[in-house]
Amino acid sequence: MKGSSAMLLLVVVTLLALTGCEKANPDLETSGLVPLGNIPIEYGSLRGVTSTEQYPGWAQLWFQDDAGTVRMVRVKWVSRQMHPDIITIPRTGL
Repeated sequence: MKGSSAMLLLVVVTLLALTGCEKANPDLETSGLVPLGNIPIEYGSLRGVTSTEQYPGWAQLWFQDDAGTVRMVRVKWVSRQMHPDIITIPRTGL
């Protein structure tokens, strides 16, 4: 009886652990991360920092240059790395 109770407890704990784990988000490719280095001054002034629970451990740094172009740099602050793809949003009519 003790052996079957222990086995049942082990199965329940394993199932709880598997269902409680957060699945990795495949939308953010992390294989090409680069060390967090100097962000070019040409990106302009830092305008804001955001984060989302969808990507734990990440922050988004928002810059705007003199021409109005907005750039978003994704930083994985827990490992001091950044995503190599910088999102650029050009603006016109300023």
